[in-house]
Amino acid sequence: KAGPNKTEIVAADGSILLSQNVFLKPEQFMSIFAVRKVTSDSLIYVLLLDKVNSSLLTNQGNLKGDKAYVRFVNVVPDTLAFDLNTTLSSDTTANVPFSNATFGSSSAFSEIKAGDYKLELRNSNTEALLRTKNVKLEEKQLYTIWVGGLANGTGTNAINMNLINNTNPF
Repeated sequence: KAGPNKTEIVAADGSILLSQNVFLKPEQFMSIFAVRKVTSDSLIYVLLLDKVNSSLLTNQGNLKGDKAYVRFVNVVPDTLAFDLNTTLSSDTTANVPFSNATFGSSSAFSEIKAGDYKLELRNSNTEALLRTKNVKLEEKQLYTIWVGGLANGTGTNAINMNLINNTNPF
């Protein structure tokens, strides 16, 4: 609902890890990420507006054409920046639709040809390959590719790359 909303992260044992009011605006879609701070085991929220540029919509408010729509989010608190390379399985030319994504940043949703992709996450400074992931991006769908974890983390704290198929409000 619009206005202040109490938002909590609760551990499996029922203890509250984070409790904070988050202000939501009417008729807007938001994404919220819980992020572990580097210097402690405490958590913070990263709250993002899920906004689609009107140039990607038809006059009826639907997503245009045969494209998928993707944004890139970095919620790794101890990194400088990431690049995300994409390669369509039917095209061996890689491109860099998202570059130099710093902590807490989110790109706008961008058009990308629908299909099967190999995603490559790279350190923006060194160009070192950190992660790969194969994904299928479907027509007229909104996706968030997000990177979480810690730069020097291991196991469940290691850098990871994830794909969200956002609810399409159009």
